[in-house]
Amino acid sequence: SKVNIVLAVPGFLIAYAWGFLEDRRPAPVLAFVVGCLMVAFTFEMFRLVELGSLHSYVENSRQVIHFYRTWRTIGGDESTIGNLTRQLKLGLGVIPLLLWVGFVAFERARTPVGHDPERGRLKLSLILLIAGLVHFSWWWTINEAGWIRHLVPGIVYFAVGLPVLASLSRMQLVRYSGLAVFVVVLLPQLGSVREFVPITRPEARLTALQDTASFLNSLDSEGVSLWGCGWWANRDLHLVGDLRFYDCSDQASVASHLRSGEQLILVRSEFFNWENNPNFAALAQQCDTMTLFRSEPFVVCDATPWLKSPTSALGP
Repeated sequence: SKVNIVLAVPGFLIAYAWGFLEDRRPAPVLAFVVGCLMVAFTFEMFRLVELGSLHSYVENSRQVIHFYRTWRTIGGDESTIGNLTRQLKLGLGVIPLLLWVGFVAFERARTPVGHDPERGRLKLSLILLIAGLVHFSWWWTINEAGWIRHLVPGIVYFAVGLPVLASLSRMQLVRYSGLAVFVVVLLPQLGSVREFVPITRPEARLTALQDTASFLNSLDSEGVSLWGCGWWANRDLHLVGDLRFYDCSDQASVASHLRSGEQLILVRSEFFNWENNPNFAALAQQCDTMTLFRSEPFVVCDATPWLKSPTSALGP
């Protein structure tokens, strides 16, 4: 979900291509391309500096590409329209919503575009709506998880793009009916307010997370490397403790760190071995005999002897 912003690019491409065909001015298109390249260049330079070396940068890029190629959810495809309406608590409210969207699109299609401010708002709504459609198509056809958080950017695109498009209408009915549909869609969400329970004290897992991060930061950073296994690379500890973790299933990376004489520290939590890999399970069981720190659900152990073993084939 971290690179889903790329799904908004088709909307920009269509809008800028439309503008170029109308005005025949390449400057806006060039400014868009240069702006995209500057953002991408700045981000990649940040990654290179943060990772510390070109080798680490290439290794990290390879791992990211491998993740997006191989990531799958456990179970079947949950990205369905029915699941979406249940998570959003739309119910029958989806019917007037779709009717209103169709009405707005029809009314916009038969109304000529006016002065420049209207053209600007039309392009903005076009970018947002195309981005929303592309994002929804990705969520529905490719993403199997069915998690609503993966669709949040697309929902935001629609939530802004549709009102902007409706604001161009010269019919008051479009605007007032839009408010009525908004109320119909909003009412079922009010029940969720009763489910909100304010947190008045630190959660046990948060305390354990902070304690584990403090312990790991106290280790000798020169002679120690931190490891997870598979897709869950202790991202919460990475964020809280500013710690870097390697993947124990990457045999080349394991061998490289072992040659450097490092102590390989395995860190796991309740998310460890999401893949149900028997090799990961065996490693955790063996590593428990050399536990260095434990604060449930986090366990820190010295995995060097087992990762050094020639029989420790931990690939998926």
